[in-house]
Amino acid sequence: SCKRYNLADDNPAPRNEVMAFGHELLDDSNLLPSERPKPSSRRRPSEREKRRKTDKKRVENKRMKESLLPEGLLYPTYREGLKAVLDINKEKWR
Repeated sequence: SCKRYNLADDNPAPRNEVMAFGHELLDDSNLLPSERPKPSSRRRPSEREKRRKTDKKRVENKRMKESLLPEGLLYPTYREGLKAVLDINKEKWR
């Protein structure tokens, strides 16, 4: 039988908090563009896009960690994970 797992880190956070942290990391590393591109059209956001801004889902990762990662997560929270992604790619992104 096939098992399904919800995947999550140890610090579930709202999407806007994760995005703000990523923005801060890029800004601190001088990797943000000086100007933001302007949208080419004034289309209305889809229902999915609206939901993504307001979703407040929380996922427990206990079963995933017990079954798949008994030694724990390499990056326990999104903060460590995003910092690692930046560290690995910083020179390539300059």
